[in-house]
Amino acid sequence: MKDDVDFLVVFDDRSALYKGREEVYMTTSQSDLFFQVVCLTVDELKGSPLLESALREGKIYYANEDVKKLLTPTHRPYALITYSTANLNAKERVVFTQKLEGRGKGRYRYEGLVGELGGYKVGRGVMMIPMENLKAITEHLEKKGINYVIRHIWA
Repeated sequence: MKDDVDFLVVFDDRSALYKGREEVYMTTSQSDLFFQVVCLTVDELKGSPLLESALREGKIYYANEDVKKLLTPTHRPYALITYSTANLNAKERVVFTQKLEGRGKGRYRYEGLVGELGGYKVGRGVMMIPMENLKAITEHLEKKGINYVIRHIWA
């Protein structure tokens, strides 16, 4: 259970920050909860490491148009998955790879599981899958007994 509330307040400019900061501090100090408040200007937030964290973990309760544009995610969370098919024989490896990556026959193209899930083949034994579809791909890998490693990335 979290005992505090992290609160990021973004002001248009320095003047607005100086005027509004004290009100934010006074309001949050009257609560029984512990607020960790950070007040920044829009320009300060653009260069701050807090921006990525706020996009990933935060909730927007109110924002003007400038701040909404800044907080609109340009990246999505993905799972970068490396895997090995060393435990499969040659025939099983071909079937597995075609199911995963798709295949072409003549002028027809059959999309594989990676594409169906909105992912990409990055290289041999490496794929990138949107986090919301991670469970589907890992279930497929585990069903086939494939060893894999997941790294979480934003792309």
